[in-house]
Amino acid sequence: MPHVSDLPAVTSELARVLRPGGRLALATWDPEPASFTRFLFEAIAESGAAPPPSLPSGPPFFQYALSSEFTSLLSRAGLVDVSVSALAFTHVVEDLDAFWLDLVDGTVRASVVIRAQSLDMQARIRRLYGEKLSRWRVDGGYEIACAVKLGAATRT
Repeated sequence: MPHVSDLPAVTSELARVLRPGGRLALATWDPEPASFTRFLFEAIAESGAAPPPSLPSGPPFFQYALSSEFTSLLSRAGLVDVSVSALAFTHVVEDLDAFWLDLVDGTVRASVVIRAQSLDMQARIRRLYGEKLSRWRVDGGYEIACAVKLGAATRT
């Protein structure tokens, strides 16, 4: 969901092509409780990194993370029996540097912001991010908190 610029249009189209009685399920990252995704954007903001002027505006990364917004998104698409659940789980990471690189490679807007910075600023963002994740350090790596919202609904 965070990669879609017009999520209401996409959700309406998904609902349109769903067979009657069919279920649609969507998931998005949840910034609460504290999670690795929230800490990425906090580290970028706290570093003072500015987005490059060439980066067009886009939807907030955590759009529809509030249960009420997620419910409304599915309901406005004409779906019924809407449910939204918060799911939390732990991701075991042995190598935080490899995790960082995968995270940067796997994001769209955050990746552009980070890569547009000087090498010193990129290192600052990475250091701040590592400090935030240090709460989840365990022997042999990290047990990183993850949180998502899962929404599901039925086409009438």
